[in-house]
Amino acid sequence: MKHVAFYITNQGTAEVNCHNLLQGNPGIGGSEYAMLLLAYSLGTNYKDLHITVYTDKEGILPENMRVKTVENRNDLAQKVKEDEVEVLVLRDQSNFDIFHNELKIVVLAENFIQPKYLRYLANEKRVYRIVCVGNEQLNLYRDHAAYRKSVAIYNPFCAEKIQLPDYSMRPKHVTYIGSLIPAKGFHVLAKAWKTILEVYPDAFLNVIGSGNLYNRQTPLGKYGIAEASYEQVFMPYLTDETGKILPSVKFWGILGHGKADILQHTRVGVPNPSGVTETFGYTAVEMQAYGCLIATIKCPAYVETVYSGAGILYWREKDLAKSVITLLNFGNNNYQKTMDYIWSHFALEKIANEWHQLFLNTLQPEQKPILIKWGQYAELNRKIKNSIPWGYKLLPSVYTFWDLYQQQFKSLLKRKNIILHLFRKFIFYLQIITAFTAPIGL
Repeated sequence: MKHVAFYITNQGTAEVNCHNLLQGNPGIGGSEYAMLLLAYSLGTNYKDLHITVYTDKEGILPENMRVKTVENRNDLAQKVKEDEVEVLVLRDQSNFDIFHNELKIVVLAENFIQPKYLRYLANEKRVYRIVCVGNEQLNLYRDHAAYRKSVAIYNPFCAEKIQLPDYSMRPKHVTYIGSLIPAKGFHVLAKAWKTILEVYPDAFLNVIGSGNLYNRQTPLGKYGIAEASYEQVFMPYLTDETGKILPSVKFWGILGHGKADILQHTRVGVPNPSGVTETFGYTAVEMQAYGCLIATIKCPAYVETVYSGAGILYWREKDLAKSVITLLNFGNNNYQKTMDYIWSHFALEKIANEWHQLFLNTLQPEQKPILIKWGQYAELNRKIKNSIPWGYKLLPSVYTFWDLYQQQFKSLLKRKNIILHLFRKFIFYLQIITAFTAPIGL
C-alpha cells in the first residue's frame, strides 16, 4: 500500500462545512475544493492507497477522511517523515529543502507558475511530477525543461444530477460567481452592465461571491462586498447618482450549495471575464452543468472547460457586453451535448483514476493538440532547443514572455505595443533559426 498525502491550506476557511464534498463546492476556493474532492475519492475508492490529508486547521471535513493538522511547513516536513509518506501532493512551488530526500513531491499547479519557480521545479530532484490542470496550461511551457516532468490532469467535477427548467423559459438573468478581487475580473462585467441594460432593460445581474472567499477574516469596504479599494473600482458602474445599488443588481455573498436555484434560472454565466489567473475555471463547468450559456474571454482555461456550443469566448474584454447581449437572445442551450462533454472530460471517477495511475508511476506527460497561439510558439521553440546543443540553457522560454505580459498587464498597459513589438521580434528570430536548423530533422 502506497502512502500518499495531500497538504491543503485552510487557514481562512476552516469553519466552512465541507462535510459532503459530492454535493459540489460548499463555498471555498476552487483549488482547495478540487484537492479535497480528489483526496476523498482516492481514499474511498482505491484500497491500494493510504491517503492522509494535512491541513492548517481541523476544519469540517468528511468523517472517513484521515486528517492531521500542521503548524507550519517545517511541522509538515517533520510529520511527513514520521508518517512515512511516500508521495506528497501540494500547491507550493518553492523551498523543498526541508523535506527528506526520499520523498516524491507532486506539485499541483492550480495557478500559473512563475518562470523562476518553473526553473526551480525543473532542477529540484524531490519534485517528481508537475501536474497542470489543463493541456493549454501545460502547452504554455512545452519548450521549458520542466515540461519533461509535467503532465496535464483536469480538475474533478462532481454534482448531483437535477431536473432543470426549460432554457427558453428562463428570465434574462446574468450570473457571476467568484472571489471579488481584481484578479477574478468582476470589474470587467460591472463596466459592461449598463450597456447590457440599454438593450435588455429587464436583464438582471446576480453576483455570487465576496472579497473574503479565500479568507473569511478579510476586511471589506463600505458595501460589505469586497475590499474598499476594489469596491471603488467597480461600484460606480453598478450604482445610481446617490450611490445606491441599481435595482437590476443583487449581491448574494458566498452561497455554497445555495447557488443552485440561482444558476438554474440563469441564461448567461460570466466566469472571470478577464481570464487572469485562470488555469481551469471551475465556475464555467458548474454554470454549464446548471444549463447556463457562457460568456467569457478566450484563455488557456476556458478553451478547454467551455463546450464549443455552450457560449461565446471573446478575445477582447470590451466584447463582453456584446457577447452577453447575443447570448441573452438564444433560445437553446445545447444542454445534453454540453453535459456529455463535461462528464467525458471532468467526471470525478475519470480524474481520480488518472491520479491513481500517476501514483503507480505509469502516467507519462501528454502530447495534446495545441489550441491557442502561445502554445504554438512554445512548440516551435521546443523543436529548436531539441536540435541544438545546450538549447534549453541558451534560449529563453516563450512562457517567460507570456508570464511577463500576464503578470505585469496593468502596469504595462501603456507600453503594450512595445511588449508586443518585442515579442514579434522574438518570434521572427525563432523563425530564422528554424530555417537553418530544419535540415537536421525535428
